[in-house]
Amino acid sequence: MKAFVINGSPRKKWNTTQAIGKAGEALKDNGFEVERIDLYDYTFKGCTSCFECKLKDGRSMVCVR
Repeated sequence: MKAFVINGSPRKKWNTTQAIGKAGEALKDNGFEVERIDLYDYTFKGCTSCFECKLKDGRSMVCVR
């Protein structure tokens, strides 16, 4: 089986990374294939509550941000 450990912290060598590293090691010890994802490496912006994705004129809109 495969598992993903996701680091949402901008600091790649601090507490969060150490914690998910330990979790990843435990998963590997139990037979999982583990892939780590650092969100800071991606251009990612969360929802800003602009509501453009809500219905407009009866049609469903998608996120424009």
